[in-house]
Amino acid sequence: MTAVGVKQPSPSAGPTCGHCGAEVPPRAGVRRGERTFCCGGCAAAAELLPDGAGVEGATDETAFAWFEDPAFIADHVSKQGPLSSCRLSLDGLRCGSCVAVIERLPATLPGVLNARVRLDRRYIDLVWDEDAVGLARIAARLHEWGYEPSPYVGDAAREARSAEDRRRLVDIGIAGACAGNAMLIAVALYCGAFEGIERGAERLLEIASAVLGLVAVVGPGRTFFRGAVGALRTGRPHMDLPVSFGLTVGTTAGLVNAVRGSGEIYFDSLAALVFFLLVGRYLQFRQLRVAADRVANLKRLVPPTARRVGPDGVVTVVPAEAVAVGDLVEVRAGDVIPVDGVIAAGDSAIDRSLLTGESVAVAAGAGETVEAGCHNVSARLVVEAVAVGDEARVGRLMELVESASAERAPVVELADRIGGWFVTVVTVLAVVTGLAWGVSSGWEAGVERAVALSIVACPCALGLATPLAIAAAQGRAARRGILIQSGAVFEKLSRPGKLWLDKTGTLTSGRPAVVEWVGPTSWQPVVAEVERHVTHPLATALVATYGDLVALGPTVEDVEVSPRGGLTASRGGGRLVIGSPAFVASEGVTRDETWDRFVDDATGRGCTPVLVASGGVVVAGVSLRDQPRPEAADAITALRSRGWEVGILSGDDGRVVADVARAIGVSADDARGGLTPEDKLAIVRDSSDDAVATVMVGDGVNDAAALAAADVGVAVHGGAEVSLRAAPVFLRRPGLDGLIELVDGARRVGRVVRANFGLSLAYNVAAAVAATAGLINPLVAAVLMPISSLTVVSLSFAARTFDAETEPDAA
Repeated sequence: MTAVGVKQPSPSAGPTCGHCGAEVPPRAGVRRGERTFCCGGCAAAAELLPDGAGVEGATDETAFAWFEDPAFIADHVSKQGPLSSCRLSLDGLRCGSCVAVIERLPATLPGVLNARVRLDRRYIDLVWDEDAVGLARIAARLHEWGYEPSPYVGDAAREARSAEDRRRLVDIGIAGACAGNAMLIAVALYCGAFEGIERGAERLLEIASAVLGLVAVVGPGRTFFRGAVGALRTGRPHMDLPVSFGLTVGTTAGLVNAVRGSGEIYFDSLAALVFFLLVGRYLQFRQLRVAADRVANLKRLVPPTARRVGPDGVVTVVPAEAVAVGDLVEVRAGDVIPVDGVIAAGDSAIDRSLLTGESVAVAAGAGETVEAGCHNVSARLVVEAVAVGDEARVGRLMELVESASAERAPVVELADRIGGWFVTVVTVLAVVTGLAWGVSSGWEAGVERAVALSIVACPCALGLATPLAIAAAQGRAARRGILIQSGAVFEKLSRPGKLWLDKTGTLTSGRPAVVEWVGPTSWQPVVAEVERHVTHPLATALVATYGDLVALGPTVEDVEVSPRGGLTASRGGGRLVIGSPAFVASEGVTRDETWDRFVDDATGRGCTPVLVASGGVVVAGVSLRDQPRPEAADAITALRSRGWEVGILSGDDGRVVADVARAIGVSADDARGGLTPEDKLAIVRDSSDDAVATVMVGDGVNDAAALAAADVGVAVHGGAEVSLRAAPVFLRRPGLDGLIELVDGARRVGRVVRANFGLSLAYNVAAAVAATAGLINPLVAAVLMPISSLTVVSLSFAARTFDAETEPDAA
């Protein structure tokens, strides 16, 4: 039997799929006996079809037993009687054959009632009879076919967000279409007023304009009426009030005039008004959406599963949330620790940079505490859980990030600061103007003046002044490698304040380098040969420095890596020990006062000392240090010249921080080391001042809470994902030059915002006075209103906020 829609083989010499005929990419594909397939779906399809080849092998369902753990079922499985349903992510989905095969799962596995695959979203919806088959068996079958099932997370929120985005964009699209066509009709009517037009054609155009205007006002424009009702209920006036008043009066008068066949209609202006305001509102909505998403995926820091050790010593994989306090958890070398706990067995090196910022892994053995989210570097550990999930330290830290983020002031536009009184004045003035002119000159004149005032003094330009300037600046900044999520950043950075910098990865490169070698240089290539067996940052630096040298004499053998901070090896029958002073001393090596002074001197200069011993005595020493970035000192000077106070917050040893501070010109009083994430958060909060901004610049998870709590958090290139989500600014370029450009650009943006705001406010005041005095009719108002908005748009996008060269006196 031949499958429908089989693709023709490519003329290239590569193998083709044994089912669909597509070319199998190099080093890819699935082998099943004598045949090769492009993906697991085609391989399984070949088994299911009558002339297909069999799929070999079966998966032990115990490997997926954690899918039936009560904790997993409670979070991911829905039950209705004997029937259960679940949505799983599937890795390995590639083509339509995958969908066809997987959706035949009910026919191949009794108890499975339904299997629906979304190829674009990479998930499967399952319904099964739990009395006949378990989810572990279903997962095992999917694995047999070449697909890796895993929990599906975040679907409801994602779909709700997508629906909201679609609704807003659809409203903008409808309003834009109505406005564009209504404007074209208005052009024809205006031209007809001067050149002449048949009355029948004029009536037809007026009716068409009325239909388009009504669609825009009643459809997309309904959001302003809802806002106006809410403002009246709460007693807090905002921009929706005059907008709704203008839309109501203009629509009513336009309809009356359209039906009567005389007077002005205003539907072109009304449709354009709805469109422009919806665009500005969408820009603000996107800014708030991004701000709310900063900490959405923080749980990725901890693995979703853990290896729980049972009373009989058997290790089973379970969901991380299924681990209880007191359970034993196996953590293999290279794994992320899933719980806070105490090491019950094993010795290893733990990379705690996630929480402490310390750039060097530290030794840990039985009885010592470890934290969730840290990496087990070198050897297997058994950890007794003392805190899990949200109770673990990383969980509490993430709560601090979220609460600190929630405490941030919302994006407050300059228009909103005077919006209350402006809105009230415009609304009341329009009513009074209409009544006054109605009493003195008739209701038509009153309506005309009220409509003219509502249209010409509409806060469209005022409302767009700030968000458009911010949106344009965000786009220009992004092209310069500066990603800014919140418009409030520009306002906060427009005036100098207090700026805190993390050390490792921000002021320094994050990669230790050799500073000094003491002792015979003949040992340098030997050290490099031994250190090649380790991936530690210090070892990498030693290999990079001395790896090209050729070692003379016996080769190095029997290299053993110790989790206590060093290595041992044999060379020519002698024993070689390389590592930290503490490790070398623990190996029975003696050192004289010369090497004691070397260690003290290196530590005092902020360096990490490494000793080399042979035959039980120290023969050489090397000091390494994470060097400051070349531009760091100039960046600090530039920031100070702009009025910023600069300090350092670091989890590294205080002496190391002090040494870096001296090198880049930061005062010793403002250089603080040995800090926990909680300490950094407290310092940032204590230095907050309503008058000036507090800025935190960092790259690690240990900076995340401080980044979120600061008035402006800046995550630098190479930072951890959580720091990027906690900070509204991300510098894609390495180094601190982007920070200077950010500060200067924010000052320029502030200038553009003030210019836009002043221009639009002056326009609104002048136009309101002219309309109240009867100097502007609705036709002139309809022309002036979009001109003011276009002026603001032009100024916003023409301003070179992030394109100009960075200068110390840039304003």
